Amino acid sequence: MKKTIALSMGTLALLASGFVPAHAAEADTPAPAAQVAVAEDTATKMDAEAARHWLGKRMGSAIELDSKARAQKYERGYVVNYTDGNTSYQSAMSPQVYDFWTGANSPAISFEAQVARYGYPTGTETANHYWRHMSQGPLTRFYRESGDDMYGSTLAYTPSAGKVMDRSWWQYADDAIDWDESVVLGDSAVIPSWNTGYVAQGLQAAGYSANEYTAAGAGISATGADGLSIKNMVVDNAVALGIGTPWIVDIQASAADADVDPATLESDLRETIATLQKVYPNARIVVSDVPSTSDDAKLNDLSQRLEAVAGNSGARFVSTRGWVSTYGLQAQVNPDGTLSASAQDQLVTPLKWALRNAVK
Repeated sequence: MKKTIALSMGTLALLASGFVPAHAAEADTPAPAAQVAVAEDTATKMDAEAARHWLGKRMGSAIELDSKARAQKYERGYVVNYTDGNTSYQSAMSPQVYDFWTGANSPAISFEAQVARYGYPTGTETANHYWRHMSQGPLTRFYRESGDDMYGSTLAYTPSAGKVMDRSWWQYADDAIDWDESVVLGDSAVIPSWNTGYVAQGLQAAGYSANEYTAAGAGISATGADGLSIKNMVVDNAVALGIGTPWIVDIQASAADADVDPATLESDLRETIATLQKVYPNARIVVSDVPSTSDDAKLNDLSQRLEAVAGNSGARFVSTRGWVSTYGLQAQVNPDGTLSASAQDQLVTPLKWALRNAVK
């Protein structure tokens, strides 16, 4: 499975596409969802979906999520009715998936952002797939379409990981991340979609195609326009990582991490590594720094601190310290500190060998 999960400002434009979230009042103090009545035939269909998945009795009134979706709570989960034009879908989901999708399980995420990232539920898987035995509750399918970018996800709670996780089903032939693939987390500007940029290309060249989980401006602790860090994505379950057995999981630091309080950064990195070791117990967890010049005291100090934490936490470390000078790329550093496309191309081969050396 090659998966790209990115929440960019372009994706957030979906939020202006016609739905009005019920709790879009204030980001840090969302208004409670409205209790509403639903049509009798819709309620009957939702009850039937609940019965099909053994969710128990209905509890309370329906909950209005936005203009397209309403939810009904049952004893052991939820059913969401999503209306798309003249078509409606009733989808069962576990309490954990419902909290994940509605943004209730982390202050770092919101319902609006999760809809922009995953779309709406369009059904619940009933086939006796092997992943069902790893999961708790229904496996709920979500679908999102935005221009040429469309994909589906199947989300379920995985007790062994303690997380809501994703098994992709749209556009991808495989059900899970394979041993010859990788997971990479970081800034969508450094790790663009579809295996571009030196990080994903370096992983690809090393033999491990990348499944990218990114957010704009995301470092280990640093946050950008999306308000998410790697720590948020992993520890706080702000994104659903893919199930499977990746050989490498790469935590890609950002230059903005150099401005984070050192104690906070180191604590967040330790917690992120420990969580990933639980989610992917057979993977090589790798921490990667930021390419720097040999005389960049700020980035080189960050690199040394990351290396120390990685070594003490059972993770591998990939150093690009001084690479901008080593490979003569000083003139190809953009005003915002990022590397030009040409400079990134020149780092692919060195990164390939650095990664191979780190995980051998």
